[in-house]
Amino acid sequence: MRPIRLTMSAFGSYADRVTIEFDRGREGLFLITGDTGSGKTTIFDAIMYALYDETSGGNRSGNMMRSQYADADTDTWVEFTFEYGNNIYSVRRNPEYIRQSKRRNADGSARYTTEKPDVTLTMPDGSEFTGNKKEVNGKIVEIIGLDAKQFAQVAMIAQGDFMKLLYADSDDRREIFSRIFRTEDYQRIQYELQARYKDIYGQLEDNRKIYDSRIGQIKVTEAYNERYRQLCERKEPDYEESLTLLGDIIASQQSLYDSLNAEKDELTGQRDNNNAAIGRAKQTNSLFDEYDKAAAETLDIEQRRPQADGMRRELEAAKRAAAVAVLDDKRTDAEEKLRQSEKRVKELATWIDEAAKRLDRQSAELSGISAVYNDECPKLRLQAEEIRKSIPDYDTFGSRKKEFDALNNRKKDLNNQKAALEEELSRQKAYQDGITAFQNGNADCMVRLEKVNNTISDKKDTLDRIRKIEDLQEQLVKMRKRHEQKSSEYLNARNEYEHASACYERLEALFMSGQAGILARQLEDGMPCPVCGSVIHPNPAAFNNEDVTQASVDEARRSRDKADAARQNMYTETVLAKSECDNQIKLIEQSIQSVMGENGQDEDITGLKLKTEKELTDAGEEMRKLNETACIYRDNEDKLKKLTSDLSDMSVRVDSLKNEISQDEVQLAHMESEISALSKNLRYSDRSEAEKIMKELEDRIAAVEKSWLSRQELVANLQKELAGKRGEADNEQKGAEKLRETYEAASRALADSVESEGFASEAEYKEAKRDKAAMAVLEAGIAEYDREAADNAVKIKTLAGQIDGKMRVDTQEAEAAVVRIEKLIREKSGHMGELYADIRANQEIADEFAKMSEERAGAMHKYRIYATLYNTANGSLTGSVKINFETFVLRQYFKKIISAANRRLSAMNDGQWCLMCRDIDNIDNKGRKSGLDIDVHDELTNSVRDVKTLSGGETFMAALAMALGMSDIIQNRTGAVRLDTMFIDEGFGSLDDYSRQQAINILKGLADGRRMIGIISHVTELKEQIECQLVVSKTGRGSSVKWR
Repeated sequence: MRPIRLTMSAFGSYADRVTIEFDRGREGLFLITGDTGSGKTTIFDAIMYALYDETSGGNRSGNMMRSQYADADTDTWVEFTFEYGNNIYSVRRNPEYIRQSKRRNADGSARYTTEKPDVTLTMPDGSEFTGNKKEVNGKIVEIIGLDAKQFAQVAMIAQGDFMKLLYADSDDRREIFSRIFRTEDYQRIQYELQARYKDIYGQLEDNRKIYDSRIGQIKVTEAYNERYRQLCERKEPDYEESLTLLGDIIASQQSLYDSLNAEKDELTGQRDNNNAAIGRAKQTNSLFDEYDKAAAETLDIEQRRPQADGMRRELEAAKRAAAVAVLDDKRTDAEEKLRQSEKRVKELATWIDEAAKRLDRQSAELSGISAVYNDECPKLRLQAEEIRKSIPDYDTFGSRKKEFDALNNRKKDLNNQKAALEEELSRQKAYQDGITAFQNGNADCMVRLEKVNNTISDKKDTLDRIRKIEDLQEQLVKMRKRHEQKSSEYLNARNEYEHASACYERLEALFMSGQAGILARQLEDGMPCPVCGSVIHPNPAAFNNEDVTQASVDEARRSRDKADAARQNMYTETVLAKSECDNQIKLIEQSIQSVMGENGQDEDITGLKLKTEKELTDAGEEMRKLNETACIYRDNEDKLKKLTSDLSDMSVRVDSLKNEISQDEVQLAHMESEISALSKNLRYSDRSEAEKIMKELEDRIAAVEKSWLSRQELVANLQKELAGKRGEADNEQKGAEKLRETYEAASRALADSVESEGFASEAEYKEAKRDKAAMAVLEAGIAEYDREAADNAVKIKTLAGQIDGKMRVDTQEAEAAVVRIEKLIREKSGHMGELYADIRANQEIADEFAKMSEERAGAMHKYRIYATLYNTANGSLTGSVKINFETFVLRQYFKKIISAANRRLSAMNDGQWCLMCRDIDNIDNKGRKSGLDIDVHDELTNSVRDVKTLSGGETFMAALAMALGMSDIIQNRTGAVRLDTMFIDEGFGSLDDYSRQQAINILKGLADGRRMIGIISHVTELKEQIECQLVVSKTGRGSSVKWR
């Protein structure tokens, strides 16, 4: 994350809008400087607040950051633009605070409103991230990869926060490192191993439970009861023995089943033979039974013959009555029409009578309504008109009432504001009194601080004298080693020269020999030698086959000369080194003698050093505590100044509110009197009620008019309808007389037909009359009787021929024998069914046990593996250190961080002490809560001590080195959190000049065009050591900034 731009509006000590462009400090080290309380740390707070909705030190919430210097119409907000992973993001955030509203009260006084908190996040593509405040905060953490606490420990180290990472316990470091180095996968491996371990264990338990359940379901025969009992008493499943026992039981049960089946087959044969004989006997007996039944049916048919003859007579009379029924239907129809017509005549007469009475009633009611219409309506119209004229008075009354209510609400708001301010004023005064009481110890703290500072200075001087002695002793050792090294180097150089010289001489001899051989090969007898001129060649040189050239001889000569020069130079250096060593030894011995003389010849340097270091450590710890207390005192001074100003402003505001409330009360009394006078002249509470009454009167007038008109129309309609009905009644009476004549003619025709069909009377005709369904039933009954009589005669003749010469057979004894055999067969079958069920159930258990045995063996193998893996990853393996897998991985990162920190720390403290990850054998066995502990290794005493024993300055150096080391490791790890920026707020005041310069050099080297490092400090010496500066100034109108 790299800052690009920070804009603050009415935030902290900045009254107006202030924008800081970070391009000046973009690639290097810069200083944010200014007087105490000028607003340096506010820059730090603004960045933290914009990103995480909280300030750097955690002791200033966002709603306290409204600038006391800001104008009433200036909004409070912070906008921070930053770059991460080549993407640019912008976040704007404002706190909740009370501000003066743009609208004013009716009397012109100021109105106050609460500004709600809000945050917006602009993404690299220019779009605004959608979500509520919580979701936006989560998105920012996702982008940067750190939450507020982790960011403050890694990238923005606030006042008093240097030692947090240094003093954090192992579990806090694990949480920080886990997020930074993305080691969640290792934790997930632990969880996955745990899940698989529990899953396999659950499978084994399920296997055991099923085994225990199924072992109790085995169908055991008596011979195997003892073996079965012993098997059930075993705590763990024994599949091998179970399968053996089941095999034996099933074999025994199968043998018994086969024996019973043979006995059952024999009984079945006996039963089938008896059943065949019984069947033949029953067939003969059934013929006799059928003949007896047919004879009985013949007797029944003869007994029903008179009934059949009656049915024939009834059917003949019904056919004659059917001819008469046609005329009977005509008479009935004429009779029904006459009845309906006479009924209609009566109904019309009744209706006309009732309508006449109803007309009389409606006429009377019309007279009454006319009287009301002519008398009441004029009065109602007069009342409505009076109300209409009074409507404007209601408007005046309502307007004044609204003004009164608005002013009264404003007075209530002012009272609420006054109460809230008075409560806050009381709370702030109590807070001021508490701080004032605490500040009384400031002077004593300063005296103790100066005393401890002098003690530390004295102890450091003593240690410097001791270190000089140790340095002189170390120099003496180094000079002696150098002298020995030069002597050894001279011997090596001399050996190399002798080797090079011998090589040259050998090559030169071979070359010369080779040249002579070449010339000798060219000599001819009688021809002169090119070397000596002789024409006689008695002993020519032999030819040498070795390939030695002039170039190789020259190269060997140059190597010899170079080795000779090196030998001469080394000899000179050895002589000079010995001389310098001798002189230096004398000088060192004199210096040691001088220093030892100052401290006493017999003084124990080591003991004195240990004692001084312990005293210095104790004084440093006391100094650290006093510095922390002093910082609190300094902060409290700023708080007291701000509280005094705030309390004064609050008091002025309370007095102003009291004055406004008093003015409002006077105006309210005047308005209340005016409203009371208006209300006395009005009959109703407001205009809406008056208009409602007026509308009700108008509705009453309209209703009376409507009722009068509708009643007039009703009377006219009744008169018209009554006249129509009277005409209809006359016509209906004439039709009834004609229908009576038709009825009498139909009655005479019916009487003639009854006589002609042979019926003595109409009653006899009606008795003989049958409908079509009844006649069909008579016809079907007669036909069925005739068919039964014919069939019975044929059946009697056939059966008599079949039983001729035969007799009935008794089957009772044979059937009793079959019953006895069937019972035996059922008993055998029942026993066999039970055996078959037992065999099948036992076989199913055996098959299941065979499968479960293989599953349990496989699960046990996996269980042993996952149990070991899980216990190892979870740090619960017996005999091992109790740290989990993720902590073990984080230890490797932690060691790298400490190693990187020590490289910086060594330059700051001259290698006197270093940080170290606590050895794994010495950590507390607390599982995840241990394993990332830190100790201090003192190089001077070769001892290990707790990190909390560091002095104030040492603590700052260690914390700074840790932060830089963590930044190094993060930057070198691809895909992790990218931190290109670091801000450090104070802390340098606890360092001496040398340590401060070393720390600045390291920070400069760390920045070196790659990172932005900002130091927030008022230490004067830093202004001389850091060129790029952001200067913060403060006046009576708030703070301002400028680059220098």
